[in-house]
Amino acid sequence: MKRKKILVFINYYGKPSETFISDELDFLSQQSNLDMEVLHYGKVVKDKNVKGLNLPASFIQRFLRNPS
Repeated sequence: MKRKKILVFINYYGKPSETFISDELDFLSQQSNLDMEVLHYGKVVKDKNVKGLNLPASFIQRFLRNPS
């Protein structure tokens, strides 16, 4: 059976208010038939295999940081 690939994009990984999302991502990462990649605005989380863009979540702040 072919493994399914999932890309999850969230604002910030690991916030206390996002416990449900964090628990769901942990559950999905343990599934043997899924390849999951998590992308967020914050910094890289190596132990959780989460890639970070290191950008502000606000559209205006992102625009001011990189207007092109």
